[in-house]
Amino acid sequence: MVIFYFLDGSLFETMQTLFWTVFGVIDMNQFNLSHIESFTKFSAKIILGTYAVITNVVLLNLLIAMLNNSYQLISVSIWNFVIETSKLIGVTVTVFQVIREAGTDK
Repeated sequence: MVIFYFLDGSLFETMQTLFWTVFGVIDMNQFNLSHIESFTKFSAKIILGTYAVITNVVLLNLLIAMLNNSYQLISVSIWNFVIETSKLIGVTVTVFQVIREAGTDK
């Protein structure tokens, strides 16, 4: 965890930094990278940026999957409503036909 050295360098601080990076709340000037070599600084920024992009893509994919699941559930319930309504209309029409035929027979 030396790459993500943040304030006191603890694992908790590193995890906090990664958590807030997902939401875009990160300031690269907060990092104390003065005693680290330039290649390591560059690597840390690349790894942090890659982490932020991957987590946001995964979260967006999760959101799309949840919306798709909700759409499918609503679609199924609409079709069930249409089928049940058509059965009710069919029974109602049949009852009215029987009543009308019974009234015309007399």
